[in-house]
Amino acid sequence: MDQRQRNNFYKSISGIGIATQSACHVFEQYLISNGQSLEDFINLHRHDICHLCYNKVRCPHCTTGYHLPYEKVLCTDQLNDLFDSGLKLPCHAFGNLPKFYCCESRMGIQIKDLDLTLIRCLLVNFCQDLFWINCLNGGIFEDFLNNNKHDIFHMWQVNKQCCQCPAGYTYSCDKRKLSEHEWKILFKNPITPCNFHIQFPSPNSCSLAASSGIVWQQLNKTIRLTLLDFCELKKDLEKLIKLRNNIQGHRAAREMTHMVDAEFNDIWKEIEDVICNLITHGIHGHYCCNTNAR
Repeated sequence: MDQRQRNNFYKSISGIGIATQSACHVFEQYLISNGQSLEDFINLHRHDICHLCYNKVRCPHCTTGYHLPYEKVLCTDQLNDLFDSGLKLPCHAFGNLPKFYCCESRMGIQIKDLDLTLIRCLLVNFCQDLFWINCLNGGIFEDFLNNNKHDIFHMWQVNKQCCQCPAGYTYSCDKRKLSEHEWKILFKNPITPCNFHIQFPSPNSCSLAASSGIVWQQLNKTIRLTLLDFCELKKDLEKLIKLRNNIQGHRAAREMTHMVDAEFNDIWKEIEDVICNLITHGIHGHYCCNTNAR
């Protein structure tokens, strides 16, 4: 192994570090736009954050009709990074409850103290207005649905070819993410279907358009999160995590601390793209949030 290949590996790690700072910048600008510190943000969302870890156990603060998350997406170590288990709210009911219920945020906590995966989780779950600013790009939600209708259709009808599928179409997901009921919430307006479905009606995307006047805020959290699969900001964060895990996790675990020039050039291009995109998201999102606030 020559020194050049080893340098390539460590340069890529440095690039991931810079990209992670760009992700921190997106979060920082969001908090600035909302006049919040990270402590304020964590304390505001403490109940929902805890249930991203404790998704099977209701707590005294769960209101009637509160829906626990379907999946556990945080671990107790990540909650430990956010909360001080010794600082309990005055209303805390002591008893056989999970450790971090009713805890206050760690004092003086900063975004740079958080793992990239945790930053992504907090952004996706609690900063959705920032993501929808990116998705809609100045347009309306109804247009967003119509522009992505075919891919959304295959979030319900998974791996089933339809009349709108072009040759070589790659399905948007490999397991169902939307129910028939949810599809019908999003698409209610009848339009003239293709000739085949005029003669043989069946579930299809060619006979419906987005529901008139629909806005993303009226949807439940599960549907909103599902549709954010089309958000470029979310894709960039996930791409960064994948790059980080591959370079600093899987490769390092196998002691592959070297990288040939061809692989390095490909990875470096991906890192550059992510950095530029995240910086743009941070600047544009900050401007849009301030504009909306006024």
